[in-house]
Amino acid sequence: MHNCGAIEFVVNGVITELATDKTLLDSVLRGPLNRRIDLLAALLRERTHLNPNTIDELRRDLHRVREFRNKVAHNPIITLDKSSPDSERIVVFRGAGNRETREELTQGDVVLMAASSGILAERLSNLISECRESGS
Repeated sequence: MHNCGAIEFVVNGVITELATDKTLLDSVLRGPLNRRIDLLAALLRERTHLNPNTIDELRRDLHRVREFRNKVAHNPIITLDKSSPDSERIVVFRGAGNRETREELTQGDVVLMAASSGILAERLSNLISECRESGS
């Protein structure tokens, strides 16, 4: 989940760099990550020459990593069956009452997301470098 923290740090840094209203900046940076991701996409669209499809893909991937990270961080229920080598599970509960849903994340899911978030962090950094080099 370290990559998620790095991604959030870069998102905040780019917003700080591209935002012109410094009065609102502190409030925005303390807001939920989903709003910051949407603001980042809007700023990249408005103030850079990045391809809009690239921005949309980045936004979608950032939200996907954010959602997975929240499942892990906000669902500390872990089950373990000692008779099975890959039995560790994070149990995700959503909803309330009769509509409650349950999802289980395996160790493999977490490993895959860690790798994906690392690739996304690198992609985000490369896009930001590209913006700086092109002066946009």
